[in-house]
Amino acid sequence: MFTSGSIAQNHKTDLSTQTSQTTSTHKTFFAPLAPTLGYGTGTVVKHTGKLNLLAPFQERRVAERINRHLKQQLANYKVPDVMEYVEEKATLYELQKKVKCWERKVDIASVSCCIYYY
Repeated sequence: MFTSGSIAQNHKTDLSTQTSQTTSTHKTFFAPLAPTLGYGTGTVVKHTGKLNLLAPFQERRVAERINRHLKQQLANYKVPDVMEYVEEKATLYELQKKVKCWERKVDIASVSCCIYYY
């Protein structure tokens, strides 16, 4: 059976392994850039260590901000009345009929104009 001490030790070991893997990857990519940026390799290691410790908190903060925004959108959701929707659809249908009618009138006028001039 696991004791709380062994679980904490395993968690600490896992975090240590993840930190070392991330640091080595970070060094691999930053090593060529360090001289041009004026950083020594010690500076890169110090910064990556701090970044590794802050990453889970930053991810959680971002997730909480997105969740808060989505909750606010859900709370402010408003659906129009059914009659309002039906009236809007009826108005749209009438306007579409008028547009078709005007298109036909324009076609007739352009044909009659061409016939008149010839």
